[in-house]
Amino acid sequence: MKYYILYLLAFCLIPLNAFHSEPFLLGTYSYLQNDKRFFTEHRDELISYMKDLSFNINVIETTNSDSDLSSLLQALDRAKLDAVLTDKQWSNDPKDPRRFSAVPLATSNYHRFEAEFTDSREVKKGDNLNPKFWYGNSNVTKRIGRAIQDPKASYEHAWQVKRGEDKAGWAYTDIIMRWPDRMGKSVKLYDEIRFHKTHLETKGDTDSLYLSYRVKITNLAPDLTDSDPLLSIQLYAHLGGKREFGEKITASKNAKGRQEERRYFSLGDFKAMGNPEGYIDLPFTISYNDLRASKIMTDDWDNNPETPGHWWWYIFRHFAPGLYWHGNCDLSLDYIDMEDEIHRDLRQNYAFYKKGINERLRAHRALAGGNVIRYTYSMDEPFQTHLSSFNLIQSMIEEDNPQLCAASYDVSHRTFKLDKKDNWWNFPDMIRAVAQPRIMMPDIYPIQPGILYEPDAGENFYQNVLDYRLLKGYRESKHYASQDPKRKLYPVVQVFGYWSGARWWSWIMPPRATQKALLFLPLCYGAQGLYQYQLQGFVDSSDVGYYAPLIAIDSREIKKVDYVYDVVKEVNPRVLSFGKELLDWDWLGATTAMTYSNYPKLDYAGSGIRKLRVEEACNGSYEGYVETGLYAKSSGEYAIFVVNRRSNEFHPNEKYSTPDFVSPENYRDAYSEFEPQTFKVIFDRDVKYPALLDMESKELYKAKRHMVKIKIPAGEAKLLKVVDWKDLKTQQ
Repeated sequence: MKYYILYLLAFCLIPLNAFHSEPFLLGTYSYLQNDKRFFTEHRDELISYMKDLSFNINVIETTNSDSDLSSLLQALDRAKLDAVLTDKQWSNDPKDPRRFSAVPLATSNYHRFEAEFTDSREVKKGDNLNPKFWYGNSNVTKRIGRAIQDPKASYEHAWQVKRGEDKAGWAYTDIIMRWPDRMGKSVKLYDEIRFHKTHLETKGDTDSLYLSYRVKITNLAPDLTDSDPLLSIQLYAHLGGKREFGEKITASKNAKGRQEERRYFSLGDFKAMGNPEGYIDLPFTISYNDLRASKIMTDDWDNNPETPGHWWWYIFRHFAPGLYWHGNCDLSLDYIDMEDEIHRDLRQNYAFYKKGINERLRAHRALAGGNVIRYTYSMDEPFQTHLSSFNLIQSMIEEDNPQLCAASYDVSHRTFKLDKKDNWWNFPDMIRAVAQPRIMMPDIYPIQPGILYEPDAGENFYQNVLDYRLLKGYRESKHYASQDPKRKLYPVVQVFGYWSGARWWSWIMPPRATQKALLFLPLCYGAQGLYQYQLQGFVDSSDVGYYAPLIAIDSREIKKVDYVYDVVKEVNPRVLSFGKELLDWDWLGATTAMTYSNYPKLDYAGSGIRKLRVEEACNGSYEGYVETGLYAKSSGEYAIFVVNRRSNEFHPNEKYSTPDFVSPENYRDAYSEFEPQTFKVIFDRDVKYPALLDMESKELYKAKRHMVKIKIPAGEAKLLKVVDWKDLKTQQ
């Protein structure tokens, strides 16, 4: 009995919050590691800065040259910082624990190219709006045939060519994006298929790419001989827009003894399979060495042979798994499966990899300081062909181990329009549909070159960009996360920009009030935590590079970028406080309050709220855009989290006509903050004593004529609880 009591006492002493980052996660990308001198020399300094900025978790890395991961983990533990471990180690030896590192495994490729998708026209009703079916087939090289219904095909459709009706030709050619771009042009699959280079050896490489063509052959011509070809398979690439066939990559002797570039499937081959009546799989295997020799697989990232190859990636450029039909049978092509060596190994040896992955994660957790590893990071911003491996690895990780996560960027944003309405192909939609991640980390960075702060700028107007780029993604990710209690929403917030020396390139460092609003906005959408990208950027002595709260000048000296650092330091403790409080509330939805409306519509039933509005004041170039998240408790309480996203005005001059050209030292002159806006909450008439309690300042705002008015400065946030002021007074 006494042992049972001791056990219970010991159990009770275990802290309920096992991680430093509980209950509300506030993280940054520090990239701390042991294989680069900068990070080892500045480890303590960077950790000190993270603590000063109130972070409780950070994204770190380990590579093959890291022999002392434990020392980094212990340093983080002493500082009460958790870790998201990006494990980039690798070994080709299946007996080596590094074989089970998450990042290299998650860069493996698989995709099924459904043959019936050629262009943006629907095959089944509505699938032209489904982001999963992104890829189509080009007519750059003329494709013959048509889509048909076939209940025995994988998508109940196939691509068919018929003897006597169609002339011999290509049944499948090069792969394109299914929807045309803004200019109405087809976009080829340029470099979407990427291979992790460190597990590919240039010499002696035994890895291969595996293709499987699922076909049905019927209605054979009556006078064929066994040597007559029915089909030919040929891989080729489009380099520089030119159709180039690989040199001897598919070389094999045909029945007449000639060397051909194509691999033939003859009548004799068909007979040897027993003249099958249904679908059959035609496997095609090609080594990576042959793919590289043919220049289909290349590390020439920038299309410049004079520069070094990419250190991490091999890519396919304009990949085309061609299938040629010789016109002497009817052919139904169901799909083409593409799979690389690592994915094939993962899939075929599921139990082996599951055991190895979990043992590796437990070994990391067992290190001194390993208790800080909360998550394991997959390949950052995966492409579509990597999502199957993400899903596989995620399914292998056991509940007691650090779960898999990765940020998802909105690749090709507003490039491919799905219909005549405002529906665009959206990469995060596709990630949710295909990978089904437990942890949603949308890293949608809205402050980019071209953004403008004037309302007549159309879709480039800052507020419009927030609507269709950032907040739409938050809303959809939250709805997805809400479907399963194991799912989490951790948005990755922009806290950086890349300065080229003359202009912002790729991203623009947000001005101060805009930065505040960006940090608060995830709390309108029920986020259980958030990350900030990034902690420090690398800048050279000519001031070119990534600007963030910290900059590392020539990888030697760390300096604060006060303009950013100060606002992050001010806001982060409040984000933590608000975030912890809101974890006890259920998220009901979010809306944007304007002067005469709010959008999208929000159901206020039970809250006593009738409308949310912004008071017209004529104190700026535009008004409105107060973002509001509605929360409730089962006890019947309601609260709203409010962010004034009307933040900064831009002031052009001769030096900078647009935000693209404002150098970091000119921010204070180029931007000013809008005057505060008055946020109005209009209550139902049957609510007797309506009021709002500011849960941070404890200030009480009583309604007058069933309306509460609160001034909110630019970029600021408030957490407001709906209360009965008379009842509150009685309680006090």
